[in-house]
Amino acid sequence: MGCHPLRVMWWPSSPGKLAEWLRGQMGEKTESAKRRAADAKTKALLYRDQVVGTRHRLAPIDIAIRAYERDRDTGGGVLAAAIAFRLFLFMVPYVFAVFTVFGLGAKVAGESPERVAQIGGISGILGQAISSAGEISTSSQVLILITALWALFTTARSVMKVLTAAHRLIWRVEIRKTLRASAPLVFIGVMLVTSALSVGLARIRDAQPTVGVGLTLLSLVIPLLVWWRVSLKFLHDDAPDWALLPGAAMVSLGMQGLHLFTVFYIAGQVSGQSETYGFVGAALSVLFWAYLMGRLIVGSIVLNATLWNRYKEQALLAEGLPVEPVPVLVKGPGPLAAFRSQVSEVRKLLQ
Repeated sequence: MGCHPLRVMWWPSSPGKLAEWLRGQMGEKTESAKRRAADAKTKALLYRDQVVGTRHRLAPIDIAIRAYERDRDTGGGVLAAAIAFRLFLFMVPYVFAVFTVFGLGAKVAGESPERVAQIGGISGILGQAISSAGEISTSSQVLILITALWALFTTARSVMKVLTAAHRLIWRVEIRKTLRASAPLVFIGVMLVTSALSVGLARIRDAQPTVGVGLTLLSLVIPLLVWWRVSLKFLHDDAPDWALLPGAAMVSLGMQGLHLFTVFYIAGQVSGQSETYGFVGAALSVLFWAYLMGRLIVGSIVLNATLWNRYKEQALLAEGLPVEPVPVLVKGPGPLAAFRSQVSEVRKLLQ
C-alpha cells in the first residue's frame, strides 16, 4: 500500500523526526517573537528618549513627566485607593441619613436609574438602591438613623485624615498637621451644600432648558471654588493661594466628566444588575466611582505640586541660583519595595 505524496512530503516518517520537526518549528516562532519584541522595545526606548529630550524645550511634556514621576514616587495609586475606600464608607451613611431625614426614598423609588443619576448623581443611585432594599419599621429606622449619623461623623473624619496624608505625601512636607475636631462637620456641610446645589441646578435645567449654557458654566464654577477653598485648608508647602487653582480646575472638569460617566454608564450598569445583584451591584458601581474620584483628587494635588515646584525652579534658574533636589518621602529600591513602603507610610499617617 503506497503512501500519499503529500504525506511523504509534509509528515515525518518517525516519532523522533516528528519531535525534531516540531522543536524546529517552535524554535523559529520563538526566535521570530523575540526579534519582534526586541524591535518593539528598541522603538519604544527611542520614542521615550525623544520625548525626554524635548521636555526642557516643551513645557507641557516637562510638566507631564514631572507629574508622572511625583505620582509614582508618592504612591498615587495607593493614595487613590485609600481615598476611594473611605469615600465609599462615607457615602453609605451619608446617603441613608439624607434620604431618611428629607424623605427622599419615595420620590426616587419609581424613577429610572438614569433619571436619578441625572438629578442626584452617584448619591441618587446609591439612595435609590438603599430605598429599594425593603420596608423598615419606624423604630428600626430611628435606630439605624442614629447609627448612620455616628458612622457619618467617623467616616468623615477618616476621609479628612486620608486627604491630609495625601497632601503631605504629594507636597513632600515633613511636618504633620493635627486634624481639627470640627473638620468632619465642615466636610459633611460641604457635601450637603454641593449636593443641594447639584440637585437645584438639575431642577432649574429641567424647568428652563434655555438657560442650560449658563447653568453648565455655573456647575463648573461651583466645584472649582469649593475644592479651591477646601484645598487651602490642607498642607501645600509654601505655595500661595492662586497656585492651587489649576488643581481646582482639574477637579471641576473631572467632576463634570464623572457626572456624565455616571449618567450614561454607571446608571445603565446599575439598571441592568439591580434585578440580579440588588444593592451589591449598586455598591460595586459606587466603589468604582469612588476610585475614579480618588484618582481625580490625587491628580489635582499632583498637578498643583508639580506646577508650583517647577515655577520655583524656573525662578531660581532665572536668577542663577542652584536648585535644591526635592525630598522624596516615600521611595524604595524597586517597584515592590516602593509599593510596600508607600502602603506603610499611608498607614502610619492614618493612625
